[in-house]
Order: sequence, then C-alpha cells, then structure tokens
Amino acid sequence: MQETLPWSFSGAYDAINVAILLVAGGFLVLGYRLIQKPERELILVVVWSLVMLLLTIQFQRFLYYFTVNSALLCALCITEPFRWDLNMILRRIPPVILEQPDNGDGKPYSEKQPVPEKPAKKKKAIPAARKTADWADILKLACIAAICILTVAHIGISLSQDIHYAVDAKDRVIPEDWLETLGWLRSGTPDPGIGYFDTYGIAGYTVPADSYGILAVWDAGHWITFFSHRMPVANPFQDNLGGKSGTAAFFLSENETQANGILQKFRGMYVITDSTMAVDRFTNLVPWISGSADISSYIRWFLVPDTKDPAHLQKIHLFDDAYFRTMVVRLHNFDGSQTDPTQAEYVKYTIRKPTAQERAEASGFSRVITGRQTINLTGSNMTSTPVIAEGPERCPHPMQTFIQKSRTSRSGQSPPSPITGWCTSHRRTHPLRRSRNPNHFP
Repeated sequence: MQETLPWSFSGAYDAINVAILLVAGGFLVLGYRLIQKPERELILVVVWSLVMLLLTIQFQRFLYYFTVNSALLCALCITEPFRWDLNMILRRIPPVILEQPDNGDGKPYSEKQPVPEKPAKKKKAIPAARKTADWADILKLACIAAICILTVAHIGISLSQDIHYAVDAKDRVIPEDWLETLGWLRSGTPDPGIGYFDTYGIAGYTVPADSYGILAVWDAGHWITFFSHRMPVANPFQDNLGGKSGTAAFFLSENETQANGILQKFRGMYVITDSTMAVDRFTNLVPWISGSADISSYIRWFLVPDTKDPAHLQKIHLFDDAYFRTMVVRLHNFDGSQTDPTQAEYVKYTIRKPTAQERAEASGFSRVITGRQTINLTGSNMTSTPVIAEGPERCPHPMQTFIQKSRTSRSGQSPPSPITGWCTSHRRTHPLRRSRNPNHFP
C-alpha cells in the first residue's frame, strides 16, 4: 500500500539524496539544448523523463522506472561543464601546476625567444581591466566546482546509506519462523505437479489435477515461490487479492462456509498466518474488499488520561467484536479453536472535545475514557453487573471489554445507555500458524 502513496521530498532524499540537484541540472541542460537545436532524440528524452517524473510524484512505486531517467539526467549535468571552453579553465589553473618542460638549459620553451635581427618594438601595456577575470569565466568555474562537490557528496552519502541499510536490516530480513515454514512447505507437502524450473506454454496448457495453492499474506508470495517451489494464491503483484471473493476477503471473512468457498475457488490446500497480518498490518486488508479505508467496525480509538499526567490524553486503540470474528484472528490468535471469555473490562467513556487545559493526541470530538474496571466472568452472576454477556461464538476471546456510553439528556440527567461488547486484548503466541484445509478438492 505504501507504494501507491505520493512521492514526498523526504522520500526523494532517501532515494537519491543530493542527486535531486543533479537531476534538476540535467533537466536544465536538456532544456537549453532544445532551445539551441531541437532534435528528436532530445525531445524523446525530455518527454520520457517528464512523464516518469510526474508518475513517480503521483505514485512512488514508479521510482523503480524513474531511476533510469535519474541516472541519465545526472550524467548530463555532470559532463556538461567539461564541454565548455577548456582554454578558459587552463588559464585559471596556477602556473605551478602547469609547469612546462624545458629543452635542457633550465628554461621553459615559452621563455625562449628567437634572437631578433633588429631591436624589438615596445609592446603596448595591457590595460588592467583586461587582466581582470571575466565574470562568465568565474561562473563557469563555480559551476564545475559545485557539480564536483555534489558528485562527491552523492557518492559518499549513497555509500553511507547502503552500509546503514545493510547493517540495520532487522525489519527487512525474512523472519526465522517464515524460513522454517518455507522449508517445511518444500519438504513436507505433496508435489503439486508443476516443476519450478520447467517451461509451460499458455496455449493448450491444463493445470494438473493434483495441483494446489498456498494461501498467505501477499508479501510472502515470492518467498513461497522461490524457497518452497510452491504456488502462492497471492503475491506482491497483488494477484487474486481484491474483491469480495479474493484473498483479503478470506482472511476477513466471519463465516466459515464463505471462507471455504474462497479457498476452494483458488484450489488452496494450506493457509499460513502470521502476527504481521493478524495484528500489525491487519488494517491493510480492509480496503481490498470494498475500496474503503473505514476500519471502525474492527478497531476504534479512544483518549485516556495519562496516569502520571491526567491533563495529557493519550490515544489508544481497542479492537471491536468484528475483529475477533475474522478468519485470520480465529486461525492465528486462537489456532482455530473456540475460546470462552473469562474476563471482561468494563469501560465508561464520554464523547466530548478536549478542554483548553488538556493536551490531547487528537482534536475534535473524541471518546474520552472516564473509568475502567476488570470483571471476572467465571462463576459471576451476570444479572448483578451492568455487563451484558455475549455468547462465545460472537467474541471467542479470553478478554472481553464492554463499553458503556455516557450521555447527558436535555434535563441534565444521564439516561440509561446501551452497552456494546468490545474485545481489547489479544494473545501473540505463535508468531506463525500453518493449517491444512481438510476440504481441499482436486
């Protein structure tokens, strides 16, 4: 999803650092050459580079393609000054550097003058104004120096970024749990009948009857192909991902029959879940079904006073009932087993704006928690508590939270408010789950 976001200036600096200035200089060079002599080759490069730049600004995923244009533009900017008058540059280099060879008598060739046959005429003195360096020459030298500095700085910063990227690669390496699972898929699952190194033509090809797919988060699709030599249902190309019958719909499904129908559609035999999909990036699944980024049916946020500083309202998130009914949570957090809730957290909140004396992490009307209490549901008399018990099939989780809305009527009294069931905690045991579909059909 991050690839579809616009290309910001900070993202551009992270990608090409100070080469941004070199790219801009390359565009200037192209524009100057087009004005001097329009050529079809130059027009092609200009149009191509501008189109790729606009696409990259809109969707940063096109940076992969704009990299080629960036390299060409930087090369034009760096080499352009060396096409200028070299004699002017040589005149600005100190004579010590440009020491001329002699013919053996210790005098350079330039100092040797032929013996005149008659007295030489006195030359007119060069005016002082002509000895002053021309401003155009100084500007050219300044451009060459600036470009050389930018080039060296770009090389140094890029090298430093590459070293830092390689050393600090904890979040970019494949987790050990995934490597173990990928190895098990290759050795512990039946042969799908499709060779990893074989070549198949599109025309007249029929999928083997025993072939099957691996259903997992789309980020792991290439891992499954490369390490396990198995066919993923979804991959980073986002195949079979969107829609009401795609991979995202399976993981968000609250109905087992519906989920099995999606699994059978893609001939899925194995399902892999991880904590990234079940917790950290759960919200990335939602837009793929309806195109809406509204996650309020799964997760809602609240403001709660800080225990050390009550004037500071911290923003927290609580998982709604629908979150724990999704297939990915039921498979990963509970291993596909029903879990009866044993505790509930009674939370009371009001909907209001933060006051002037409060420092809130959100503006506007917010749900501000005013009270929290943990209730033990085991053996408790539910009729003597304000909590309305919900069946375990609706909230199969050991920690259940109930929210009571507190509102004030026009008469100034607080009328009875409905109580809504919430689930706030989750177990993150087993960072990776593997399960086989017993209803797999060939």
